[in-house]
Amino acid sequence: MTIEKLETGSYRIRQQYKGKRYQIVVKYKPTQKEATILMAEKMKLAPEEKKNAPKTFKNCTIEYINDRRSDSILSPSTIRGYMSLINSSMDSKFVNKNIYDITPKDIQVEITRYSQEHAPKSVRNMHGLISTIMHEYRPSFVYDTKLPELQTRISTTPSIEEVKMLLEATSGTPYHVMVQLGILGLRSGEMQALTLDDMKQLKSGAYILTINKDRIRNEKNQWVIKNIPKNNTSNRKIELPKELAEEILQAQNFRTDIYMKNYK
Repeated sequence: MTIEKLETGSYRIRQQYKGKRYQIVVKYKPTQKEATILMAEKMKLAPEEKKNAPKTFKNCTIEYINDRRSDSILSPSTIRGYMSLINSSMDSKFVNKNIYDITPKDIQVEITRYSQEHAPKSVRNMHGLISTIMHEYRPSFVYDTKLPELQTRISTTPSIEEVKMLLEATSGTPYHVMVQLGILGLRSGEMQALTLDDMKQLKSGAYILTINKDRIRNEKNQWVIKNIPKNNTSNRKIELPKELAEEILQAQNFRTDIYMKNYK
């Protein structure tokens, strides 16, 4: 097996096996172990890459989702996003095309078409799905897609006076607790998943709130509680100000049904 750098900056892996020469081109310099794995996949898949293979991109996506659904690898919101893409957002000609007939040009055309009416972040999410499926079913497939530049977001921070005005305006309403939790860094889905069991009082008198759930929509567009955080930093504990803890305890319904009814 040989690994050589090309003038384009990519790397080509070559190996001859049983009288047949195999080669793979990747954008990065692979380790010997990575090259061996890639070549093994290439040799295994090469005889199976037939034009009449009855697998469309859509079929492969559904199969990929179902294979990982039981292992909880994909979150309900991720599955919902994937299904929405292949059912309504992506071009029907692309999703119904044989996975082995898809070319780099097909991918670029689909990305360009989608980017005309969608934000760069949404385009990159769709490209992420395409990359995932192509890597899963055609690991030796090489393509280089031009993606739109991400837009620079200009964030603003409310002043202390603006925060005070917001707290005063929501005082005495179900939103007052939500605003305070938002100031502490909670997202709306995390707030809606909270129950009183998530708040504990320590012997010192301090109140600790555990955030390890999220309220999201699944693939059927139904609200569900997801117990696994999106990442490790999402699973956290924070100390609540005593005044906020007491306000929560005095509330008749900490699940904030009134808030959730208005959050559509």
